[in-house]
Amino acid sequence: MNPSQQSVIVSVIALIVSVLSLTIALLNYRRDRAKIKLVLRESRIANARPPYRSDILYKNITATNIGRRPRIIKQMGHKNLWDFKKDAMWGDALGKNPTTLGEGESITYLAEYENVIKKDWDRISHFFVVDSTGKEKRLRKTDIVRYGIFIMLLWLYDHKPFKKRR
Repeated sequence: MNPSQQSVIVSVIALIVSVLSLTIALLNYRRDRAKIKLVLRESRIANARPPYRSDILYKNITATNIGRRPRIIKQMGHKNLWDFKKDAMWGDALGKNPTTLGEGESITYLAEYENVIKKDWDRISHFFVVDSTGKEKRLRKTDIVRYGIFIMLLWLYDHKPFKKRR
């Protein structure tokens, strides 16, 4: 093997190693970012202590840090489509903020559905959480509807209500 062939082989190996290291660096960068996941649920509090009551239906939003970097949550609320005066910070969120969420930690905010949200439900465009950098993570109502349709289709598939039973 002559020296020119050896230099070509070494340069190809160096190119492969550098591409692999760049790929690993990009994957680490994407994995290390802070990411917030929002989930909206309805619930009643079984053993409620003041200021909560067990006879009221609550909407609760859980913000979970699924990234690797800690995030500081500053605000939480919902925004309306047309009437910006009706945008609201959730009262439950006011006492808890700011909150630092480490890797895998979560925090839940509550709002009374019947007294606070029900009258504005048709006008709410999305729920949001704002972190310390000013980034707003949104949970749109269309995402909630899509998830509900998906769960309904899974239930229909599982129960097969239109299939004749023998």
